Amino acid sequence: MAGFAGVPEFVAEQRKTILATPGITHMTQLWLTDQELGDELGCAASAARATALLNGWARKKSHDGYSRTLLPQKMMIAFILKAAQQFVDSGVTVDHMIAMLRSIPEKSAPGPPRSKVAS
Repeated sequence: MAGFAGVPEFVAEQRKTILATPGITHMTQLWLTDQELGDELGCAASAARATALLNGWARKKSHDGYSRTLLPQKMMIAFILKAAQQFVDSGVTVDHMIAMLRSIPEKSAPGPPRSKVAS
């Protein structure tokens, strides 16, 4: 699967630049539910699940009960660039995007569950 439907041509060029950039040794992981993956691939959630299984993409069941698929790196980059382009097209400035990203707490993952105290 080459990428997502509707990704502008410039995004493909940006993806090539990012992947060829020295010093990028790791990437954040992006896990999508079957429905989210289907939305991006332009198909039903069941077809997205089948595509993930057919391609051997990592899958897991999350604590919220939804199964999620790890996007391969190239698809994740396309996903992020597509989202960034949607921000730009809606009039959001680069400075505003940077400010939004910097406002995300460093430790956005929830902590360990609290132990239950017997009453």
